[in-house]
Amino acid sequence: IETVEELLDFCWIYAEQLASCSLLCAAKLHALAVRTQRSASKLMEDEEVLVRLRWSLVLKPLLFKPLLQHAIALKVLPGKTMAGQVGMSHELGGLVRLVDLGSRERIFREMKASREELERAFTTAAAHVHATKPDTKEASIVEDSAVKYVESLPVDKKKLLLAELERDLDDAPPHLFPHIFMVFSLVTSAVISSAEGSELLMNAVEILLSVFDRRIHDPSSCLDALGLLLRLSLASHPLWQDNAPLYLNTVESLSETATIQVDPKVKWAARMALQQLLFECNVLLLHQNQANLRNVLLPSTMRLVSIRLGS
Repeated sequence: IETVEELLDFCWIYAEQLASCSLLCAAKLHALAVRTQRSASKLMEDEEVLVRLRWSLVLKPLLFKPLLQHAIALKVLPGKTMAGQVGMSHELGGLVRLVDLGSRERIFREMKASREELERAFTTAAAHVHATKPDTKEASIVEDSAVKYVESLPVDKKKLLLAELERDLDDAPPHLFPHIFMVFSLVTSAVISSAEGSELLMNAVEILLSVFDRRIHDPSSCLDALGLLLRLSLASHPLWQDNAPLYLNTVESLSETATIQVDPKVKWAARMALQQLLFECNVLLLHQNQANLRNVLLPSTMRLVSIRLGS
Protein backbone atom coordinates (compact mmCIF):
# COMPACT_ATOMS: atom_id res chain seq x y z
CA ILE A 1 0.00 0.00 0.00
CA GLU A 2 1.73 3.14 -1.24
CA THR A 3 -0.92 5.88 -1.29
CA VAL A 4 -3.73 7.28 0.84
CA GLU A 5 -6.26 6.14 -1.77
CA GLU A 6 -4.93 2.57 -1.72
CA LEU A 7 -5.18 2.47 2.08
CA LEU A 8 -8.76 3.77 2.04
CA ASP A 9 -9.64 1.12 -0.55
CA PHE A 10 -8.04 -1.59 1.60
CA CYS A 11 -9.97 -0.36 4.64
CA TRP A 12 -13.20 -0.44 2.65
CA ILE A 13 -12.69 -4.02 1.50
CA TYR A 14 -11.76 -5.29 4.98
CA ALA A 15 -13.87 -2.88 7.03
CA GLU A 16 -15.49 -5.59 9.16
CA GLN A 17 -12.18 -7.22 10.06
CA LEU A 18 -10.50 -3.86 10.74
CA ALA A 19 -13.31 -2.37 12.84
CA SER A 20 -11.29 -2.76 16.05
CA CYS A 21 -8.12 -1.37 14.44
CA SER A 22 -9.27 2.16 13.56
CA LEU A 23 -6.38 3.84 15.41
CA LEU A 24 -3.84 1.66 13.61
CA CYS A 25 -5.48 2.51 10.27
CA ALA A 26 -5.38 6.23 11.10
CA ALA A 27 -1.69 5.96 12.03
CA LYS A 28 -0.97 4.26 8.71
CA LEU A 29 -2.97 7.01 6.97
CA HIS A 30 -0.80 9.60 8.72
CA ALA A 31 2.41 7.83 7.68
CA LEU A 32 1.33 7.64 4.03
CA ALA A 33 0.27 11.29 3.98
CA VAL A 34 3.68 12.32 5.34
CA ARG A 35 5.57 10.03 2.96
CA THR A 36 3.69 11.34 -0.08
CA GLN A 37 3.87 14.95 1.15
CA ARG A 38 0.12 15.46 1.25
CA SER A 39 -0.96 17.90 3.91
CA ALA A 40 -4.43 17.94 5.46
CA SER A 41 -5.43 20.82 3.20
CA LYS A 42 -4.15 19.00 0.09
CA LEU A 43 -6.12 15.88 0.97
CA MET A 44 -9.26 17.97 1.38
CA GLU A 45 -8.76 19.34 -2.15
CA ASP A 46 -8.53 15.87 -3.70
CA GLU A 47 -11.96 14.67 -4.90
CA GLU A 48 -10.72 11.09 -5.22
CA VAL A 49 -9.94 11.09 -1.50
CA LEU A 50 -13.14 12.93 -0.57
CA VAL A 51 -15.46 10.57 -2.42
CA ARG A 52 -13.89 7.59 -0.66
CA LEU A 53 -14.28 9.20 2.76
CA ARG A 54 -17.80 10.45 2.06
CA TRP A 55 -19.31 7.11 1.06
CA SER A 56 -17.21 4.94 3.36
CA LEU A 57 -18.34 7.01 6.34
CA VAL A 58 -22.01 6.47 5.48
CA LEU A 59 -21.89 2.85 4.28
CA LYS A 60 -19.24 1.45 6.65
CA PRO A 61 -19.37 3.71 9.73
CA LEU A 62 -18.20 1.04 12.18
CA LEU A 63 -14.62 1.45 10.95
CA PHE A 64 -14.60 4.80 9.21
CA LYS A 65 -16.27 6.95 11.87
CA PRO A 66 -13.58 6.27 14.53
CA LEU A 67 -10.89 6.20 11.81
CA LEU A 68 -11.76 9.76 10.81
CA GLN A 69 -11.87 10.89 14.43
CA HIS A 70 -8.37 9.49 14.96
CA ALA A 71 -7.18 11.03 11.67
CA ILE A 72 -8.37 14.45 12.84
CA ALA A 73 -6.61 13.99 16.19
CA LEU A 74 -3.41 13.09 14.33
CA LYS A 75 -3.90 16.19 12.12
CA VAL A 76 -4.03 14.08 8.97
CA LEU A 77 -7.38 15.73 8.25
CA PRO A 78 -8.60 19.18 9.31
CA GLY A 79 -11.30 19.02 11.97
CA LYS A 80 -13.09 22.31 11.30
CA THR A 81 -13.54 22.24 7.53
CA MET A 82 -13.79 18.50 7.01
CA ALA A 83 -17.47 18.05 7.87
CA GLY A 84 -18.65 20.21 4.98
CA GLN A 85 -16.38 18.52 2.44
CA VAL A 86 -16.70 14.91 3.57
CA GLY A 87 -20.31 14.99 4.74
CA MET A 88 -23.21 14.27 2.41
CA SER A 89 -26.05 16.70 2.05
CA HIS A 90 -29.08 16.02 4.23
CA GLU A 91 -31.05 15.07 1.10
CA LEU A 92 -28.53 12.56 -0.23
CA GLY A 93 -27.90 11.06 3.19
CA GLY A 94 -31.64 10.60 3.68
CA LEU A 95 -31.99 8.79 0.38
CA VAL A 96 -29.03 6.51 1.11
CA ARG A 97 -30.50 5.58 4.50
CA LEU A 98 -33.87 4.90 2.87
CA VAL A 99 -32.46 1.75 1.26
CA ASP A 100 -32.06 -0.90 3.96
CA LEU A 101 -29.37 -3.57 3.83
CA GLY A 102 -31.66 -6.24 2.40
CA SER A 103 -32.88 -3.96 -0.39
CA ARG A 104 -29.33 -2.82 -1.10
CA GLU A 105 -28.12 -6.41 -1.47
CA ARG A 106 -31.06 -7.29 -3.74
CA ILE A 107 -30.41 -4.28 -5.99
CA PHE A 108 -26.73 -5.20 -6.18
CA ARG A 109 -27.67 -8.75 -7.20
CA GLU A 110 -29.86 -7.34 -9.98
CA MET A 111 -27.08 -4.98 -11.11
CA LYS A 112 -24.61 -7.87 -11.10
CA ALA A 113 -26.98 -10.07 -13.11
CA SER A 114 -27.52 -7.27 -15.65
CA ARG A 115 -23.78 -6.64 -15.90
CA GLU A 116 -23.06 -10.35 -16.40
CA GLU A 117 -25.75 -10.60 -19.08
CA LEU A 118 -24.17 -7.69 -20.94
CA GLU A 119 -20.72 -9.24 -20.44
CA ARG A 120 -21.99 -12.37 -22.17
CA ALA A 121 -23.46 -10.29 -24.98
CA PHE A 122 -20.11 -8.53 -25.38
CA THR A 123 -18.22 -11.83 -25.37
CA THR A 124 -20.44 -13.20 -28.14
CA ALA A 125 -20.11 -9.92 -30.11
CA ALA A 126 -23.86 -9.26 -29.97
CA ALA A 127 -24.93 -6.70 -32.57
CA HIS A 128 -27.86 -5.42 -30.50
CA VAL A 129 -29.20 -5.77 -26.95
CA HIS A 130 -32.68 -5.57 -25.46
CA ALA A 131 -34.02 -4.61 -22.06
CA THR A 132 -34.81 -7.17 -19.37
CA LYS A 133 -36.80 -5.61 -16.55
CA PRO A 134 -36.77 -7.08 -13.04
CA ASP A 135 -40.37 -7.72 -11.98
CA THR A 136 -40.29 -8.06 -8.22
CA LYS A 137 -42.54 -6.70 -5.52
CA GLU A 138 -39.50 -5.70 -3.46
CA ALA A 139 -38.16 -3.59 -6.32
CA SER A 140 -41.41 -1.66 -6.63
CA ILE A 141 -41.51 -1.03 -2.87
CA VAL A 142 -38.01 0.47 -2.82
CA GLU A 143 -38.57 2.51 -5.98
CA ASP A 144 -41.96 3.74 -4.71
CA SER A 145 -40.30 4.91 -1.50
CA ALA A 146 -37.56 6.65 -3.49
CA VAL A 147 -40.13 8.33 -5.75
CA LYS A 148 -42.05 9.67 -2.75
CA TYR A 149 -38.84 10.85 -1.09
CA VAL A 150 -37.50 12.65 -4.17
CA GLU A 151 -40.90 14.15 -5.01
CA SER A 152 -41.08 15.62 -1.51
CA LEU A 153 -37.93 17.68 -2.14
CA PRO A 154 -38.05 21.23 -3.55
CA VAL A 155 -36.81 21.54 -7.14
CA ASP A 156 -33.57 23.27 -6.10
CA LYS A 157 -32.78 20.41 -3.69
CA LYS A 158 -33.42 17.86 -6.44
CA LYS A 159 -30.95 19.69 -8.67
CA LEU A 160 -28.36 19.72 -5.90
CA LEU A 161 -28.96 16.02 -5.28
CA LEU A 162 -28.22 15.23 -8.93
CA ALA A 163 -25.16 17.51 -8.92
CA GLU A 164 -23.83 15.76 -5.82
CA LEU A 165 -24.26 12.34 -7.41
CA GLU A 166 -22.70 13.52 -10.69
CA ARG A 167 -19.60 14.71 -8.84
CA ASP A 168 -19.20 11.42 -6.98
CA LEU A 169 -19.91 9.22 -10.01
CA ASP A 170 -17.07 10.99 -11.83
CA ASP A 171 -14.48 10.48 -9.09
CA ALA A 172 -15.50 7.16 -7.55
CA PRO A 173 -13.06 4.24 -7.69
CA PRO A 174 -14.45 1.11 -9.39
CA HIS A 175 -15.41 -0.63 -6.14
CA LEU A 176 -17.46 2.37 -4.95
CA PHE A 177 -19.11 3.23 -8.26
CA PRO A 178 -21.91 0.63 -8.02
CA HIS A 179 -22.96 1.95 -4.59
CA ILE A 180 -23.26 5.51 -5.89
CA PHE A 181 -24.81 4.41 -9.17
CA MET A 182 -27.47 2.45 -7.30
CA VAL A 183 -28.61 5.66 -5.57
CA PHE A 184 -28.42 7.57 -8.86
CA SER A 185 -30.61 4.93 -10.53
CA LEU A 186 -33.27 5.41 -7.84
CA VAL A 187 -33.20 9.18 -8.35
CA THR A 188 -33.46 8.75 -12.12
CA SER A 189 -36.42 6.38 -11.73
CA ALA A 190 -38.07 8.90 -9.42
CA VAL A 191 -37.50 11.78 -11.84
CA ILE A 192 -39.00 9.75 -14.70
CA SER A 193 -42.08 9.04 -12.58
CA SER A 194 -42.47 12.68 -11.60
CA ALA A 195 -45.10 14.78 -13.31
CA GLU A 196 -43.12 18.03 -13.14
CA GLY A 197 -41.05 19.40 -16.07
CA SER A 198 -38.39 17.67 -18.10
CA GLU A 199 -35.39 19.72 -16.95
CA LEU A 200 -34.52 17.35 -14.10
CA LEU A 201 -34.97 14.33 -16.35
CA MET A 202 -32.73 15.89 -19.00
CA ASN A 203 -30.13 16.49 -16.31
CA ALA A 204 -30.34 12.89 -15.08
CA VAL A 205 -30.11 11.49 -18.62
CA GLU A 206 -27.10 13.70 -19.40
CA ILE A 207 -25.34 12.41 -16.27
CA LEU A 208 -26.15 8.81 -17.14
CA LEU A 209 -24.91 9.00 -20.72
CA SER A 210 -21.80 10.97 -19.75
CA VAL A 211 -20.61 7.81 -17.95
CA PHE A 212 -19.59 6.41 -21.36
CA ASP A 213 -17.22 9.35 -21.79
CA ARG A 214 -16.06 10.02 -18.24
CA ARG A 215 -15.56 6.43 -17.04
CA ILE A 216 -13.58 4.97 -19.95
CA HIS A 217 -11.04 3.72 -17.38
CA ASP A 218 -13.74 1.52 -15.79
CA PRO A 219 -15.58 -0.63 -18.39
CA SER A 220 -17.89 -2.18 -15.78
CA SER A 221 -19.38 1.24 -15.03
CA CYS A 222 -20.20 1.63 -18.73
CA LEU A 223 -22.05 -1.70 -18.59
CA ASP A 224 -23.99 -0.47 -15.54
CA ALA A 225 -24.95 2.69 -17.43
CA LEU A 226 -26.05 0.64 -20.44
CA GLY A 227 -28.07 -1.63 -18.15
CA LEU A 228 -29.97 1.32 -16.66
CA LEU A 229 -30.57 2.83 -20.11
CA LEU A 230 -32.15 -0.48 -21.13
CA ARG A 231 -34.10 -1.08 -17.92
CA LEU A 232 -35.74 2.35 -17.96
CA SER A 233 -36.35 2.23 -21.75
CA LEU A 234 -34.89 5.73 -21.99
CA ALA A 235 -34.29 5.53 -25.74
CA SER A 236 -38.03 5.54 -26.40
CA HIS A 237 -38.85 8.25 -23.85
CA PRO A 238 -40.68 11.32 -25.26
CA LEU A 239 -38.12 13.70 -23.74
CA TRP A 240 -35.88 13.43 -26.83
CA GLN A 241 -38.49 14.82 -29.22
CA ASP A 242 -38.59 18.13 -27.36
CA ASN A 243 -34.81 18.31 -26.92
CA ALA A 244 -33.12 17.90 -30.29
CA PRO A 245 -29.80 19.50 -29.16
CA LEU A 246 -29.51 17.03 -26.27
CA TYR A 247 -30.32 14.13 -28.59
CA LEU A 248 -27.80 15.15 -31.24
CA ASN A 249 -25.05 15.91 -28.70
CA THR A 250 -25.61 12.55 -27.03
CA VAL A 251 -25.57 10.67 -30.33
CA GLU A 252 -22.38 12.47 -31.38
CA SER A 253 -20.64 11.76 -28.05
CA LEU A 254 -21.57 8.06 -28.09
CA SER A 255 -20.51 7.76 -31.74
CA GLU A 256 -17.11 9.27 -30.91
CA THR A 257 -16.62 6.96 -27.93
CA ALA A 258 -17.62 3.91 -29.97
CA THR A 259 -15.15 4.94 -32.68
CA ILE A 260 -12.02 6.24 -30.96
CA GLN A 261 -11.83 4.46 -27.60
CA VAL A 262 -9.28 1.67 -27.29
CA ASP A 263 -10.93 -0.57 -24.70
CA PRO A 264 -13.13 -3.03 -26.64
CA LYS A 265 -15.74 -3.31 -23.88
CA VAL A 266 -16.15 0.48 -23.62
CA LYS A 267 -16.44 0.69 -27.43
CA TRP A 268 -19.09 -2.03 -27.48
CA ALA A 269 -21.12 -0.56 -24.60
CA ALA A 270 -21.10 2.89 -26.24
CA ARG A 271 -22.14 1.35 -29.57
CA MET A 272 -25.02 -0.51 -27.91
CA ALA A 273 -26.18 2.70 -26.22
CA LEU A 274 -25.91 4.57 -29.52
CA GLN A 275 -27.96 1.92 -31.29
CA GLN A 276 -30.63 2.18 -28.62
CA LEU A 277 -30.98 5.89 -29.35
CA LEU A 278 -31.09 5.28 -33.09
CA PHE A 279 -33.13 2.10 -33.44
CA GLU A 280 -35.35 2.00 -30.34
CA CYS A 281 -36.42 5.66 -30.41
CA ASN A 282 -39.60 7.03 -31.97
CA VAL A 283 -38.95 7.02 -35.72
CA LEU A 284 -40.29 10.59 -35.93
CA LEU A 285 -37.20 11.66 -33.99
CA LEU A 286 -34.98 10.34 -36.79
CA HIS A 287 -37.07 12.07 -39.43
CA GLN A 288 -36.81 15.38 -37.55
CA ASN A 289 -33.03 15.13 -37.17
CA GLN A 290 -32.04 13.22 -40.30
CA ALA A 291 -29.98 16.03 -41.85
CA ASN A 292 -28.04 16.71 -38.63
CA LEU A 293 -27.48 13.01 -37.98
CA ARG A 294 -25.62 12.77 -41.29
CA ASN A 295 -23.07 15.23 -39.87
CA VAL A 296 -22.35 13.28 -36.67
CA LEU A 297 -22.69 9.60 -37.62
CA LEU A 298 -20.33 7.35 -39.53
CA PRO A 299 -21.59 6.57 -43.06
CA SER A 300 -22.07 2.90 -42.15
CA THR A 301 -24.27 3.81 -39.19
CA MET A 302 -26.19 6.40 -41.19
CA ARG A 303 -26.97 3.74 -43.79
CA LEU A 304 -28.69 1.68 -41.09
CA VAL A 305 -30.65 4.74 -39.98
CA SER A 306 -31.72 5.32 -43.59
CA ILE A 307 -32.91 1.72 -43.81
CA ARG A 308 -35.04 2.25 -40.71
CA LEU A 309 -36.45 5.40 -42.29
CA GLY A 310 -37.22 3.47 -45.46
CA SER A 311 -35.09 5.75 -47.61
